[in-house]
Amino acid sequence: MNAVWEALHIGFGLFVAGAGIVVVIGGVLGIVRFPDVYARVHAATAAHGIGAALAFLGLAIMAWEWALSARFVLLAALSYALGPLLAHLVAASAHASGLASGAADEDAVRNPKRGATP
Repeated sequence: MNAVWEALHIGFGLFVAGAGIVVVIGGVLGIVRFPDVYARVHAATAAHGIGAALAFLGLAIMAWEWALSARFVLLAALSYALGPLLAHLVAASAHASGLASGAADEDAVRNPKRGATP
């Protein structure tokens, strides 16, 4: 019975960690595909916060000691909580440096008279 419990324990941990890694890979694809830094920051925040937390929780499930499991849970909480803060810092520094969003650039190309002065 102990071997069955151990197999379920490891299998469920691998499933949760694998789901987290799949979410992170989706975020990486968003970072590569999105046009400007603001959309890329959004993709990184949305996917990596949840994906990294799931990966750490999967490792916590598979941990062989309670102390190690508690450390992985703490890492999951920190990665989930600090993701929006770091994204805000990146977006604020991009805005402070004068970097315009891609959507604003596309709007200016479509309607060139909109921002023109007489």
